[in-house]
Amino acid sequence: MAIASALNESAADWDIDARSLYYCSLKGRTCKTGWDIPDAFKHIYPELVDRNKEPDIIDWEPYCKAANETAADGKCTADKITRPKPLLKCSYRSLSNFYQMQQHIRKHGAIVSRIIMNDDWEVQFNETARNVSGLEWPPYKKNITAKAVYGHAVALVGWGKGSTNKDKEGITADGLFRINMGLAGVGTPEQTYGVACTVFPGNKKDLHGTPWLAKPRKPVSPINAAVALEVNAKCYNYTTEANESVSTIVEWFDLDYRLFIQRNRKQFGNLQDVTYRLGQTKKARQLQNILDVVSNVTADLTTEKPYFTCTFYDKGGAASNVTCLSGNTQKCAQNGTVNCALRYKDVNVSLELAAGDLPESLATFSRLEVLMLNGNKGLTGSLPDLWSALTALQAVDISSTSIGGNLPPSWASLQELRAFRAADCSGLSGQLPLEWGILRSLEELVVTNSQLGGAMPAWTDAGAVRAAGAAALAATEQAAEKAGDADLSPASVEQRPTHVRYSSGRVGPQATAAATQRAVTAIKAALAAAPAGTRFMPLRVIDLSGNKLTGQLVPGWSLFEQLQRLILARNTLSGPLPDGYARLTTLTALDLSANSFVGMLPSTWVSMRQLVFLDVSGNALVSPVPRTLPFMAGDGFSLKCLVLVGNTGMDSAELASIKSKMEADSGKRVTVVVARSGRTCNISVLDA
Repeated sequence: MAIASALNESAADWDIDARSLYYCSLKGRTCKTGWDIPDAFKHIYPELVDRNKEPDIIDWEPYCKAANETAADGKCTADKITRPKPLLKCSYRSLSNFYQMQQHIRKHGAIVSRIIMNDDWEVQFNETARNVSGLEWPPYKKNITAKAVYGHAVALVGWGKGSTNKDKEGITADGLFRINMGLAGVGTPEQTYGVACTVFPGNKKDLHGTPWLAKPRKPVSPINAAVALEVNAKCYNYTTEANESVSTIVEWFDLDYRLFIQRNRKQFGNLQDVTYRLGQTKKARQLQNILDVVSNVTADLTTEKPYFTCTFYDKGGAASNVTCLSGNTQKCAQNGTVNCALRYKDVNVSLELAAGDLPESLATFSRLEVLMLNGNKGLTGSLPDLWSALTALQAVDISSTSIGGNLPPSWASLQELRAFRAADCSGLSGQLPLEWGILRSLEELVVTNSQLGGAMPAWTDAGAVRAAGAAALAATEQAAEKAGDADLSPASVEQRPTHVRYSSGRVGPQATAAATQRAVTAIKAALAAAPAGTRFMPLRVIDLSGNKLTGQLVPGWSLFEQLQRLILARNTLSGPLPDGYARLTTLTALDLSANSFVGMLPSTWVSMRQLVFLDVSGNALVSPVPRTLPFMAGDGFSLKCLVLVGNTGMDSAELASIKSKMEADSGKRVTVVVARSGRTCNISVLDA
């Protein structure tokens, strides 16, 4: 089927030898000359030549070892077999979860799994089954007394109510049968593989490539300007669209699920609890094998080990709960044990917060580090106060959503928060919380094109910030007292074939109380660790453009010693420009355009040697321009773009003179914009 997929032909036209499914060596080869396994076996064990007879072999290891030794000894010689240049190049890889299996079946037609053939097989698939389609015949169900006879390879060609598998013709009318995943070893991660074939370039079957495997392009962008010039660049940015889940993205770009999860672990938040109920009682050895496999698959995601829970009935009929960990599975296999379930942690790659109000129940995800909701226009409502319990959060992005309301003061508890992004959120309103001034880790604050108003907060006024923080603490403590009586709204989960949409959740009083108590503890710790006047937020980026901020610039913001970008364009700010901002010596971009600032450009700003972009256009600034301004075009300065246009109080002749001098002195490094026409520049110079 993998061959048929690669050649865009019908699988019925390719007669596949079942013995090719026994992969004894790396890449399915036994001889360095290119023999495949059936060819090698023909010369080593002639009894395997009869392709219509299943070899009476239970343990293949000696045969595989002999085949590999033959290759190592150089016995695969041309006088025994000669083969032309291969038509196809086939490879295989282990598949460790159901998502990978589905993905491979969709792309390549089938996957290969080990199956244990039990002695009740012919009873369930009798002569009557030979005349019935496999999809119409009941799935195989192992009898509790059945015993294993031999192992076999099977091709899985679908999934649904029991996996659909392909066996030799004759078992049913179409050669298909159904079996539950996990039963008889089918779909076990350590024994399930995906085979993929590609046509060798230049072969008659590949004269023009394989266009049937191509998909429409998705819009990606270079991660930076340097990558844009690299022909072989492999890393790009991609912005998710509405209703896209992790699984749809991985499918589209043909990525490996597990590798993607490993490399983007923090994007998934808390792992979900997975419960898999066993259909029948297992032996202790079988239970241990299951735990070993699950531990191997999830080891890179969590330190929590899988385990079984069962119900045990003693001789008197009394029931009790039994838990079995690795190395202690015997008590879950004893007589009287029923209803066993495997429990473990795993990533939910289909979780999609795609529509509806934000669920308060997310507050119970105590170890959630990254929350990316950007691009989901269906998300509405306001940011829940209870999310102040997410004290492990490091990044929040609600950009391009329909989320509205105020920014919660209670989020002062998020002491690990490094980035808060809310670009193009027109529904956000209110003021920037003064309480956020105690956020000890915040480096990036982006709230653009929204309805934020009021004065800019005095986040460097230690006394005011501590007072606001104390008020937030009192409010959060009050909420914690009431939390014991709370019971959040019932869950609303819509299941579809491709994903699960989680729009709200149910959290009981105890979980709610625990969540609010975490917020209380975090605010207390923040206030205790911030003596007045000694510590400020380590802000590097502030972008509040396109809002309704009023009042004057806060002089104390000059104490943000690590600030690199301050973007306040398109607000209604007014007053003079502070001389003290000259202390922002790490600033690379300052955009104050389209406001109502008055007075002169401060002469002290020449101290900002790292400044690359300065835009004060569209204000009411007046002449004269500081004599020191042209110095910024000289050596030792970084300025590339200076925008002065649109200040009605500035003399046009003076501006023309400044432009001529600075552009000449800098050797055209600096662009000075003093008119609506002619050469211009913008903040993109930072990436040049």
